[in-house]
Parts: sequence; structure tokens; C-alpha cells
Amino acid sequence: RMHTPRTPASSPPPPPHRLRIAMDSEEPMESDGTPTPDREDQRILERLIAQQKEECPRIFKQLQTCGRKEGHWIWWVCPTEMPGLCDPIESYVTRETVPGLFGEGTGEEEWKKVLELICDLLEEKGMDVLPEIDHGRIHYFIKFWKGLDDLPDWMPSCIQRFDKFDWPPR
Repeated sequence: RMHTPRTPASSPPPPPHRLRIAMDSEEPMESDGTPTPDREDQRILERLIAQQKEECPRIFKQLQTCGRKEGHWIWWVCPTEMPGLCDPIESYVTRETVPGLFGEGTGEEEWKKVLELICDLLEEKGMDVLPEIDHGRIHYFIKFWKGLDDLPDWMPSCIQRFDKFDWPPR
């Protein structure tokens, strides 16, 4: 999948999976009327969950040790509808796949610990605990997740904590 770099003044282009859905005349629906995640979205979700399970324990230790983010992992901890330009697994989430990130068989507990530690570090040390290159990702992470309902209680709390800071859209 090719992604064009964004310029600071532009808004993000529509996610590639949304372009596919817009071209479909009839979107499959669940029995409750919500759209069914397409196969590609589901495959990406499974890769993201596997990555969170594998990487979040290491990320947590690194944050505890260094007191700031080092390395390349923000896409797996702050997923949005847009894959990161350098994300090796090209992960993203959709409104339809978000529920799959929570509950049994996911990396929810490890992911929660990382997000809460980032919030603690932000509140203690400020925005510099995350490199400037990640600030735009955080802006869109907040924007995406604030618009979702039916999340575990801890997630809106983390989003509110992130939202106390002025993250530029980049």
C-alpha cells in the first residue's frame, strides 16, 4: 500500500480502506445494523493485536527505564484510521474493528499499562516525553478515539489525559 506524505497544512487523506468501502454499493451489515469489518480490516486488526501483545511489555519497560519514548512503536500504542508511514505492519483501526482490541485474547491489559504510563509521564514531565514527530499521531489518535462509544472505562480516561495537551495536527 502506498501512502503519500502529508504536508503540515493539509489534513490526512482518507484511509485506504475507506476508499474501498465508498466504492462498494452494498456494505455488509451485522444483525445489529453495524457494518461488518471487511477481511482486510480484520487481518490488519489481528496483526495489530499480535504486535501489541509482543511489543507492549517491552515498550512498558523502556518507558519505565528511560522516562520517555525511544524507538519506533507509536502506531501500535496510538492506533488511528491511518497507517503510519513507517509502520512495518501498516496497522490501522476502523470504527468497526475497534471493539476487537478489547477483551479476552487481545493485548488490552499490556496496552492499557503502556497508555497509562505515557499519561503519567506526560503529566509529570510534559510533551517532550514523546518526540515531536509523534505529536501529529497523538492529535489524530485523540480525535479518532474521542468520537467512539462503548469503550472500556480506562480508555476515555486515557484520552482525556492526552487531550490536556496541545498536540499539533502536523
